[in-house]
Amino acid sequence: MKKLLIILAILGGIYATQIRNKLPAYVYAETIRNEAKEQEVTRIREILKGKPAEAYAQDFWSTCNRYRLDCRIIPVIARLESSGFVNDDCLRKGGYNGLGWASNRVCFKDYKSAIEAVGKALSTSPYYTRAASLMHKLCVYNIGKRIDCEYGRKAIWLIENY
Repeated sequence: MKKLLIILAILGGIYATQIRNKLPAYVYAETIRNEAKEQEVTRIREILKGKPAEAYAQDFWSTCNRYRLDCRIIPVIARLESSGFVNDDCLRKGGYNGLGWASNRVCFKDYKSAIEAVGKALSTSPYYTRAASLMHKLCVYNIGKRIDCEYGRKAIWLIENY
């Protein structure tokens, strides 16, 4: 009986060790994902610091993650187009845009919808996906205002500095 208890204790210890060895890998991977997300959300908050758009950092991150975009692109657009939702032309019309989408002729029901629409367009519309580089994509986004692409240069500067 004593030998049986010793064998069961050894087997139980081996089984517990195997479970313990499997769990940290999962926990570790989840921790890494959460840390990466928090770093990106923090970077978004830094881009929009002190602006109304800062409150939407999670929405910017979710949209960028869903459409596999650099998570700085849409916040940088918000900063350039409306100073981070400070100067949103759609507010006077009873809607929201803040991203300069369609030269502010289109207003959305809320900022989350605007962020989603721009993220989806940047990742799926042939108008943007044909762009050879991020600079070209940003120039295409703002073609109506500055064909010389000063906008693209400003956006790239912001992206590289945050």
